[in-house]
Amino acid sequence: MFGKKYILKMARREDGAITVYSLFLTITLICVGGLALDVANAVMVKTHLQIAADSAAHAALVARDRDRTEAQAKTIAVDVAQASLPASHYGDTIRDTDIMFGTWNAATGTFTEVAGSDDAVLVNTQRLADRGNSMVTYFLRFAGLWEMDVVSQSVFETYRPTCMLEGLLAEEVVDTQSGNTYTAGFCIHSNDHVEVNNGNTFQDGVIVSMPYESQIVTPNSSGGWGNNPGLPSAVRSGSYHIQILSRNYDIIAEFDDRTSDYFNSDYLDTPVKDTSFTGGLTLDASTGQAGDVHRINCGPLAGLDGPITNVMHTAAGGVAGAPSSGGTTTGGGSSNTVVIGDGVTNGAIYTDCLIDIQTKLVLEDLLIISENTDDFSVQGRADNILGRIDNCAAGGGIQIVTKGGVKFANGVQLHGSQVIAMGPVEFSANAGSMHGVSIITNSTLDFTSGATMGFCNGAGMEHAYEAEYFRLAH
Repeated sequence: MFGKKYILKMARREDGAITVYSLFLTITLICVGGLALDVANAVMVKTHLQIAADSAAHAALVARDRDRTEAQAKTIAVDVAQASLPASHYGDTIRDTDIMFGTWNAATGTFTEVAGSDDAVLVNTQRLADRGNSMVTYFLRFAGLWEMDVVSQSVFETYRPTCMLEGLLAEEVVDTQSGNTYTAGFCIHSNDHVEVNNGNTFQDGVIVSMPYESQIVTPNSSGGWGNNPGLPSAVRSGSYHIQILSRNYDIIAEFDDRTSDYFNSDYLDTPVKDTSFTGGLTLDASTGQAGDVHRINCGPLAGLDGPITNVMHTAAGGVAGAPSSGGTTTGGGSSNTVVIGDGVTNGAIYTDCLIDIQTKLVLEDLLIISENTDDFSVQGRADNILGRIDNCAAGGGIQIVTKGGVKFANGVQLHGSQVIAMGPVEFSANAGSMHGVSIITNSTLDFTSGATMGFCNGAGMEHAYEAEYFRLAH
C-alpha cells in the first residue's frame, strides 16, 4: 500500500492537469461552435422564409389590384410561397391566417388590419414547433435546445409615384419646346430620353428623368445645358414601368362597367341616358345633353380594331340588350369624323371615329374614349381649354383615353385633366398657364412652348386614371 508521504507527493504533482482543462475547453468549444453553426442555419432558414414572404405579399397585393377577392388573393399568395418552400419538404410554412390586408403607417411603422382593404398586406412565413416544422438543431441540443422556431414577416403597400399622377411621361422621346416654366413637383420622364430647348425654367423640386441622365439632349450653349435655369439639378437617371399604359385597353373596354375600377361615376351615374349615332356628327348642345353617354359608331376604319358594340344603360344601372334608339345624325364632319362643338359637358363620348374639337372651346367634366388607332385620333384646333380654370379645385377636369394619338394646335391649356394615348401626342405653341396636367403616351410626346406648368399635388385630379405600384414597406 502507498504510504502517507507518497500520497501527499502525488497530490502535489501538476502533470496531467491540462487533460482536465482540455475536457472543459472541448465542451465549451463544441457549445460555441454549435451555437455558430445552428445560428447560421437559422439565418439561412429565415432568409428562405423572408424571400417567400416577400413574394407572397407582392402577389397578394397585385391580385387585389386585379380585382381578386381577399380569399382569392390569399390562395394565390400561399401558392406563390409554397412554390419556393414546398410543403412536402418544409411543412406548413404559410396559411391563409398568416395573411392580412389593411393599412401601413410608415411614420409609426405599424400595420392595421382592415377588412376589404387593398392598400397594404402583411404576410408571415413560419417554421414552428406547433406546426411540426421547426428548425432542428445539431449542436445546441448539447445545451438542451433541440429545435428553434423561425419566423419572417413582410409588408407590402401600394403607392403612386408623383410622376404618374402629374407630369409628362412617354415610353419614347419627350421633346419640350422653349419658354416653359416648370414649378416645384412637376415631372418630365421618358423611358428613352428627354430633349429640352432653350429658355425654360426649372424650379427646385422639378424632376426630369430618363434611364441615363447623360442621354439628355440640350442646345450646345451655356456649357451644354442651354439657357435653362435649374435644369442641371432637375435631371436624374431612372426608368419606370408605366403601368397605366398596359391598362389602356381595359379602361376603354370597361369605362361604363359599374363593377370596374375604371368606372368614372361622376360622368356616368346620372342621368342614365345613352345616345347612339353614326359618324358625320357635330356633337354640341343641340345634339346631346349634359350627362349623356354619346356612342358614335363609324364602323371599321383604317387603323381601327373593329366596330363598337353599343350597350345602353337601364335606369336601374343594368344593361339592356340593344343600343339606344338615338338614331342617325348627319352634318358637321365627314362620315368617319365626329366634330365636338360648344356645350358638350358632364358626360362621356365613346367612339371609333376620328374626333375634331373645334376652336376656342372650354371642355369640362367630360370623358372622351376613343377606339381609333390613328396617330391623330383626337385633334383639337386652336385655343382650346381642357378642364375648368380653377387653380386645382375639385371637379371640372376632362380625361382623354385613346388607342391612337392626340394633337392640339396653338394655345391649348389643361387644368385638372389627363391624356392617356397609345400613339404620339403633340401640343403646339403658346399654351399659357396650366394646373394639374397628366399626359402619358406609349409613343413620343412633343410638348408646347410658352407654358407655366403648375403642380396641384393631386388636387383636382380626382378622376384621373391611375395604376397602383407596389413596394416593400417592412
